[in-house]
Amino acid sequence: MLALLAALAVAINYQPFTVFFDIQVLLGGSLGVLAVLGFGLWGLPVGVAAALVTVELWGHPWAALGATLELLWLAFFLARLNGGPGQRDNGRVVLADTVYWVFFGVAFETLLYSQAMSLPVQDTFLIAAKQGVNGVIQTLTGFVLYLLAGVWLLRRASTSPSSPRWPKVARPCHGWPTSPAPPSMPSSTWPRASRGKARSCTSRSSR
Repeated sequence: MLALLAALAVAINYQPFTVFFDIQVLLGGSLGVLAVLGFGLWGLPVGVAAALVTVELWGHPWAALGATLELLWLAFFLARLNGGPGQRDNGRVVLADTVYWVFFGVAFETLLYSQAMSLPVQDTFLIAAKQGVNGVIQTLTGFVLYLLAGVWLLRRASTSPSSPRWPKVARPCHGWPTSPAPPSMPSSTWPRASRGKARSCTSRSSR
């Protein structure tokens, strides 16, 4: 699954969308966000593979470095600051990405581009701001894909009772599970509600 996502991410980034002023928008990184949401740190290679395409497209490694740092921040946020593994469908990952670019990413890439490529600060600021907008768009797209994948997998499981059931992610007592974990991945890499919470919900509903 991860190899397929990486291949798709690379292929998508080789076909960037060109908007006004010849600005290129890349969407392959959205699959990297999807992989981090679904597989945690195991999903990082998907985003890194997509980011490395920019080395060939733009002739320098700095955009790939920025995209990798962005994904590392998102992986850290989901693991440590998002309220637990069962909360990955709450949308805070998009807010976290926005915070990254506003408070660190734009300033970092402005300085990086101006020093490494000897470009005027005004030009590098515009480049960094464009990267930030692109990054937030990719994160939002990856989050939407994550939700859609969860809905599709659950519907598929409900219509095929004989098919293997994968562990589900559910908010305690809310009954809205997100996407299940592929059986080929370690169970610890995919968030799911704890047994204790599941018992408390059961006992509450039986009252």
